[in-house]
Amino acid sequence: MNWRSLSKSKQFLSKPAKHLIAILHKKIRNIEAYERFLNDVRDDTRLTQLVVQMKHDDEQHIELLKGHMGRLMNNHGHLKVS
Repeated sequence: MNWRSLSKSKQFLSKPAKHLIAILHKKIRNIEAYERFLNDVRDDTRLTQLVVQMKHDDEQHIELLKGHMGRLMNNHGHLKVS
């Protein structure tokens, strides 16, 4: 068995796990963008409140995603759907 067939036969990440990681990555990038944006809009209270709420929502989503990531972990540390 060569490396290519081995890599195709043994998937370390399920598709749902890969999607979850992609979403988690984007949410983390959003948090970084919100923090940069907040520095630029300090004088606009309504805009600041909106961005703070969006940041808070994404932080909550990240916590939910982290919980689901733990659920997807199998005994060997590889992600799979149970």
